[in-house]
Amino acid sequence: SAAVDQAAVHWILALVFLRFLEDNGLLDRPIVSGVGERLELAQLRQREHFRVRPTDSDAEYLLAAFEELARLPG
Repeated sequence: SAAVDQAAVHWILALVFLRFLEDNGLLDRPIVSGVGERLELAQLRQREHFRVRPTDSDAEYLLAAFEELARLPG
């Protein structure tokens, strides 16, 4: 359906934007990926999230990341 397609596009665009911020060093700590040490930092961040919220899914992790991004200036 059109609503499902639109929701999928929103998720993809949000993740592309998040990766753009990470790849260009615009985030102090990476959230989903990176190169070398930044990938390790992203993985540590995700593990910490699930340690504190063990019942969350990956989708909830990403929603928490988007909420954090929404609080950034600019």
